[in-house]
Order: sequence, then C-alpha cells, then structure tokens
Amino acid sequence: MKIFVLGNQGRMGTFLTDFLGKKGFSVNGSDITGDKAQGNEDEMRDSDVLILAVPQDEALKFVIEHEDFSNMVEIGSVKSIFRKFADKIVSIHPLFGPLSEDSEPRNPHFHQQGAIISFFSTPRAVCPECAREWKETGYRSEIKRLKALLRTENSINENR
Repeated sequence: MKIFVLGNQGRMGTFLTDFLGKKGFSVNGSDITGDKAQGNEDEMRDSDVLILAVPQDEALKFVIEHEDFSNMVEIGSVKSIFRKFADKIVSIHPLFGPLSEDSEPRNPHFHQQGAIISFFSTPRAVCPECAREWKETGYRSEIKRLKALLRTENSINENR
C-alpha cells in the first residue's frame, strides 16, 4: 500500500510517517511551505491513502482544490468544516492515542459522512505497536499539556 502524508514534518505527520514506514508501508510525503500545501500531485493522486496532517485551514483549502481525489483522510480535530465533503474524505480524530491523563484505554472513532463506520475496543487490541509508539514518543504528555491549557482557558472564560 502506498501512503502519502501531506504535512510529514509536523507533529502528527512525523509520527504517522515514521510509524507507517516501520510497519512496512511505502510512505512518501511533503510539508507545507508558507501558507500553501506543497507536494507532487501525481504521487498524491496515485497513492492508496493521502493523509492530510496539516493545519485545518490548509486541509480545507486542499480538499476544495482537489475534490477529484478519492483517497483523502484528514486527521484534524474539528469535523464540522469537512461535513460537506463527507462523501469524498474519511476523517479520524488525532487523539487516537491509547491513553489519556487518567490512564484508561480510549476508543478510536472513524468518521465518514458524520457517522461512526468502525469501532475498536482499544487501540492496544488492534495495534499494540501503535499504542506503545504513541506512549514512547511523548504524546501522552502533549495530551496532558493540551488538557491543562483547555482547563485554564475555560477558567478564564468563566471569570469574564
């Protein structure tokens, strides 16, 4: 399977490129330059999966400009902006890591057309290597940092 990661130098793109490459997939990619997603369009079109690991505004621009692509998977956290493209792309949430702050297993949800199309009991059961890799690369601490930031932001908003 050929996979192309647009945004392969960012946090999620680097993780996915490394992880999928270690699993034996043929993985290529490119990053964004300035405010424009760059890449070999023929290579992106010919890939089996095109992962959009770029900021949401870039992903949205890319989807609009490349509606004829049938292989796109976007991994942003806001799904509503992609709803009108639900028949053209698959969306997964980036917090598919196996653990959160409380160390309980979490369930990944894969969305297409606004509905859950696949459900797995835990990432450990489906892909133990992914769970271990996620934990070892420090994403657990990143999730904690983001949760603390959200709590602080919510507290500030409540006091206004």
